[in-house]
Amino acid sequence: MLKAYTKAQDITKPFRFLFIFLHLIFIRFKRLIFSQWKKPELFFLKCLFGYYLWVTWLYIQPHLDDLRNLDMTWTDQAELWLSNAGFTTPPIEDLHHFSGYNIAIAGMVKDAEKTLPNLMKQLEIFSCAFDSAHIFVLESNSEDHTREIVRNWKLNPPDCENVHTNLLNSLPNRIKKRLKHINDQKKAKQNITTQPGSDGSDINTEGADDEHPEFGDHRIFHKGGKLIIKPIQPAREFEEIEALKHRKETEGYGSVREERYVIYRNFLLDKVTSYYKAYKEETGVTIDYLFWVDMDLRGLDIQAIASEFSYAWRAGFDVVCTNGIKYTGWYYDSYAT
Repeated sequence: MLKAYTKAQDITKPFRFLFIFLHLIFIRFKRLIFSQWKKPELFFLKCLFGYYLWVTWLYIQPHLDDLRNLDMTWTDQAELWLSNAGFTTPPIEDLHHFSGYNIAIAGMVKDAEKTLPNLMKQLEIFSCAFDSAHIFVLESNSEDHTREIVRNWKLNPPDCENVHTNLLNSLPNRIKKRLKHINDQKKAKQNITTQPGSDGSDINTEGADDEHPEFGDHRIFHKGGKLIIKPIQPAREFEEIEALKHRKETEGYGSVREERYVIYRNFLLDKVTSYYKAYKEETGVTIDYLFWVDMDLRGLDIQAIASEFSYAWRAGFDVVCTNGIKYTGWYYDSYAT
């Protein structure tokens, strides 16, 4: 009988501990409710904060799953996130692949005053690397200062030599040190091989005035690039789009957004095509490539584009497409691309 009682006691022991634990939690929760109910505003805010944390976790959890399943290291993911957020910019070291070519760049923009200036600077670097670049920007119905930004861009086009100088000065310190070391080695060799002239001056100093004081004759892209900016800013909305809007209001027509973009892009493509023909007849210069870009991007990886273009030209491809990348590394906005 005693053995049976001891055995039953051993079996019920975990349940007794569980009961005591739940009872203590109930008492604690009861005291907490009574103490908090004395201040209902604070209690309500705590409940609201708890609900907010729960909703935030439901939103973050699938993104964390994406990060775990992504075939990228955590350092690469962090670097990608910082770049997409605008905190860092991939370094640009060599754009000589664009030398000898002419390009037309076309894009549409609306209400992008916060991101457009940074993208303009990157497009200026990209454009100055070509022999000539012709930028077509279709801006329509912006409610912020995008219209003025595009107009001032045309009135004050950049000088490609200034763009190159600013690009050199913006290089990461590790690249600057390497270029400065190379330049110092060149200067040391020149001091050894250069013989003084009759008047005490050195020979072979031609072009020294054009060299950078730290980086010497190092160039990221060639001299002589020409940049032409052609903004297209209609005063009113297109008649076709107004008709679509009217149909949506009166007949419940579907989304106008996609069809509006079709009309804009076809209009812009016609403008570029007619300009291409007129420019070739006038100058005899052929525009080799058309680069289509979404003008509301935060930025471009210009060095990666240069490498991919170079490979595409050597491999004989006629079209190169790129997709935007989200902070998690997955493709983003491929529909628009």
